[in-house]
Amino acid sequence: MPFNFQKHPFRAACRRWTGENFAEIFELLEKTLHVQNIELFRGEFIVIRHSRGIHTLKIGDWAIKGEDGAARFYTPEKFALIYEAAQ
Repeated sequence: MPFNFQKHPFRAACRRWTGENFAEIFELLEKTLHVQNIELFRGEFIVIRHSRGIHTLKIGDWAIKGEDGAARFYTPEKFALIYEAAQ
């Protein structure tokens, strides 16, 4: 018998990496669960070391801090499929 599932909606603080807003990304992620280190690389990439490995934000990518305190990272295409603006 097939089962249907729906992702529970939750609010998240989101910042898009523009290449010029490192301070905003750092502020969003500095106290996020599992994030150990955040650094700017060549002014184009943000390298984030966390308990699940290393993630690189490219310009246009999104950094998300969910209600659960965990960090998530998405390309613009994936972000558009999952999130919509909250009131």
